[in-house]
Amino acid sequence: MTETKIYHYHPETKEFMGQSIARLDPLGGHPLIPAYSTIQAPIESGDGMSMIFDGEQWQSLPDYRGKRYYNEDYQEITIKELGKIPADDWVELAEGEAMPLAPLLDEEIMSGIKREAARRIEACGHDWMALRQVTSGIEVPADIVQYAELIRQTSGELEQLSPLPQDYADDRHWPSKL
Repeated sequence: MTETKIYHYHPETKEFMGQSIARLDPLGGHPLIPAYSTIQAPIESGDGMSMIFDGEQWQSLPDYRGKRYYNEDYQEITIKELGKIPADDWVELAEGEAMPLAPLLDEEIMSGIKREAARRIEACGHDWMALRQVTSGIEVPADIVQYAELIRQTSGELEQLSPLPQDYADDRHWPSKL
């Protein structure tokens, strides 16, 4: 009797796992087919596809398991099931790539512009010099006063733009440092 090849599949996913030669039944001499195996040869499967046995025949299903995507709501999606196909509007993340940040809402940008202006004014020393002026009478230098005013003016102009700039903290939007 010739050797009989058997093809094994995973008990849960039904995915092809490999092949072996069937042992013969010592009493009847016919091939023993273990559970989760078949003598039906699997079909050819292309790249990105996996073969599964549905109990009657082999099928080829798309295999995107482990691939990471994000959708239009900037939610990350990792495909875990065999046969699941990514939606047309999902964008794939490359290995090690972080999910992009969702665009900021106008309220978040407006608040960010104000915080950035305050940060820049504080960084130039205006605030502590103004406090020093109140307590000691030493005036804030004119160039610091002018620079702080220019930052406030720029903040107002940025808040009027349409659309509001997502990169509002970028130096290109603000006056040059002293």
